[in-house]
Amino acid sequence: MVADSQKKRVRVWRETRRGPLPQSAGESADTVERTEGDAGGDVEPPVFSSRTLVATIMLNYLSRNEKLSAESRASTLLERGRLKQAMDESIRRLRKSPESLFAIETLLKAQWRTGDILGALKWVRRALRINPNEPGYYFTRGLLRQSLGMYPEAMKDFECARNVARTADMRDQASAALVALEDWQVEMVNILLAEDRAFCHAFRVDPVAATTERGFRFTPDGNKTLALIAATQKTTEDKVRSFAGIC
Repeated sequence: MVADSQKKRVRVWRETRRGPLPQSAGESADTVERTEGDAGGDVEPPVFSSRTLVATIMLNYLSRNEKLSAESRASTLLERGRLKQAMDESIRRLRKSPESLFAIETLLKAQWRTGDILGALKWVRRALRINPNEPGYYFTRGLLRQSLGMYPEAMKDFECARNVARTADMRDQASAALVALEDWQVEMVNILLAEDRAFCHAFRVDPVAATTERGFRFTPDGNKTLALIAATQKTTEDKVRSFAGIC
């Protein structure tokens, strides 16, 4: 019985050739070597021992816990306003897992809170490269770009967020941001019309081209609003000219 067991372990070892020849408790190396000489024939495919299986499970468990622990630390540091430490923790996490969206989002939030808009923009771009179907990333990038005066790009981001949104709340949020930014741009256009004669003339000729040249971007509904403003402005000027006897 013992001899059969020894022969089986020798056959498995010959098949796998992984590490030293296995020995059971109380068995000498000489005994195993003698058994090896007696072993022969085909062997069954090797299987993981229970000890190896437990070790593998424990390794996976510890790796998962390490990840959760790092994320928990970074989240706690961010909540407590310890932004530098939260960023350091997230950078360490990224060295081990370059596509960790949790670490990237933590860095994005931390840099936004420090006022580093360009730094935050870098991280949200990286997040979008990893997950281009997340509406929240488009929405966040739109807010960042809007704060930098990149209005056409911000409008595109809000439109993307609305188009890929999976919930009504996200669609409503993106639509509201889009409308708010467009309304603000209309106010800026009205200020330019009152103060800039060159812009005023170009606007009467082609309102969309004039506003695009100045860095604005509007939705189709916004362009209709511009056309209405241009028509109203032209009518008003024609009345003034007629009253003054110019035309």
